[in-house]
Amino acid sequence: NISVSDTLTTPQACLVRIEGQASNQTISYASGWCNATISLAGASEGNSTIYVYANDSAGNYGLNNSYVVWIDDTAPSITIISPKTVTNSDVFRFLYSETISCSIYSLDASQNVTNCSIVNNEWSGILSGLSDGSHNITVWANDSLGNMGKVTRYWTRDTKPPLIFNVSHGQVTDTATIIWDTLEASNSTIYYGIAMNNLSNTKTDSSFVLSHSLTLTNLELNKTYYYNVSSCDQAGNCNYSGIYNFTTPLCFDKDGDGYESSICGGTDCNDNNPNIHPGAVDICGNGIDEDCDGSDAVCPSYTGMGGGVCISEWECEEWGQCYPNGSQYRKCIDTKRCTASAERIEMRICKYELEMWYCGDGICNGNETCTTCPMDCGTCVSENITTKKCEDTDGGFNKYIKGSVALLTNKHKIVYTDYCKDDRHGIEYLCVNEGLWSEEFYCEPRKRERCVDGACVKQMYCGDGICSGNETCATCPVDCGICKLKINTRDVINMVLLIFVVLAIILLFYVKR
Repeated sequence: NISVSDTLTTPQACLVRIEGQASNQTISYASGWCNATISLAGASEGNSTIYVYANDSAGNYGLNNSYVVWIDDTAPSITIISPKTVTNSDVFRFLYSETISCSIYSLDASQNVTNCSIVNNEWSGILSGLSDGSHNITVWANDSLGNMGKVTRYWTRDTKPPLIFNVSHGQVTDTATIIWDTLEASNSTIYYGIAMNNLSNTKTDSSFVLSHSLTLTNLELNKTYYYNVSSCDQAGNCNYSGIYNFTTPLCFDKDGDGYESSICGGTDCNDNNPNIHPGAVDICGNGIDEDCDGSDAVCPSYTGMGGGVCISEWECEEWGQCYPNGSQYRKCIDTKRCTASAERIEMRICKYELEMWYCGDGICNGNETCTTCPMDCGTCVSENITTKKCEDTDGGFNKYIKGSVALLTNKHKIVYTDYCKDDRHGIEYLCVNEGLWSEEFYCEPRKRERCVDGACVKQMYCGDGICSGNETCATCPVDCGICKLKINTRDVINMVLLIFVVLAIILLFYVKR
């Protein structure tokens, strides 16, 4: 309300501008007053000056007055510190951006509750009586000018720890992989050590998953290790499996070339290098005993046709494909032809790559379930199953048959299928006391076995070291050796007759002389 007077003419209107605004606002005049509600858009918050002008019918303008006012059109902000989106706690804590005497909250859209216990723009307390499940709370607050702030938090209350089951370990060397399952997404921790009462070593993974797998490394050989796995859900509820154990071997095939170390009674003279073992080709003159016969091979030297020493110079083709038994071959030729056998076949260790499993390949492997991959494992059973049942299609441990295990638990049917880790090792699932168990199996290369699609199969192929099937020296010299020159019997008889004829002619010539 602005009072306006003019002694000579009649006032026409008032002009108002608030500090921070780019233009004036016009207010109509009537009976000595300019009355209107003005806009605060563009005005600066805090202390601001309002400038008031008036004009008369003669077009005269005058600055009648100015006023300093406090402008606040911002609602107070409310921050809910707790509860978090998933929690096992009933502690609530709210922060306010400005001084608030009282605020209002509503829990799960129930009756509004007025809270006037706000100290230093903060309130905390315990709201008891909540059950596990989904909840929400809405908080309102007004400042002294009537600006209202509002915020809503949705959260899940969870006070039950995750269920841990199917705890097992695979093949143990100087490493061991521990696996287990939980029925809700949880993190992974293993406490382990060589004393049952002192599991001071830990291995963790903070990812929240249903299928857990952690690998322990740098283990001492010939030791019994004890371990206890733990999983905590997103609400902070933790559970433990109890104590399990495994024993590391005295020694093992460390470099994976199929030969155990000589330290353990094996024949591998260097178990840190997969290219050194009794089946390797010993390259002459390099100072390395590749075939473990006790010495480096001596390079051959022969006298050439023109006299002197003939030194072999070998030229080799590119290495061929990597066979499933982990070997590669190539053909080499001595360009100097120092010996009658100027060709040789060389072999080296290689890494045979198998196809990787993935969700959608039509096979339900060990890490897939009806929950994580229904495309391969089928839809989870929806009805409530009160009893647990385990079904094994191959009737137990059988590494020569690919099988699967169906585990029926509460509301779930989880299928685990035998699978290959690589061409030598695989995982077999079986039922033990109506529960799921896994064992690692080994396919023996010396028996011409390799792991294919979850089972050990015997393979015959060029490069397996055995000349069999349709292989010949012509089609597979790697296994059957280089073909030898065949001599026809008729050719031999003809050659002998020719020699006699030549000798007879020579004898007749000398007799006539």
